[in-house]
Amino acid sequence: MSCQINISMGYLTDMEIRLKLRRIGSSFMIAIPSRVVEDLKLKLGDSMLLDIKDSKIVIRKESR
Repeated sequence: MSCQINISMGYLTDMEIRLKLRRIGSSFMIAIPSRVVEDLKLKLGDSMLLDIKDSKIVIRKESR
């Protein structure tokens, strides 16, 4: 895994992380690095949204 992360005032602002796609049963997954989970204050069980636009995938925490 390679990683390029820009941080401003302690928060992630821009990043590029190279991840490997893995198979779990009949599905595929990527792992979110712990630094990203911590900085974005993600928790186990959080609902996430996956957007696909112009051949790009954006994953974000669902706001409630």
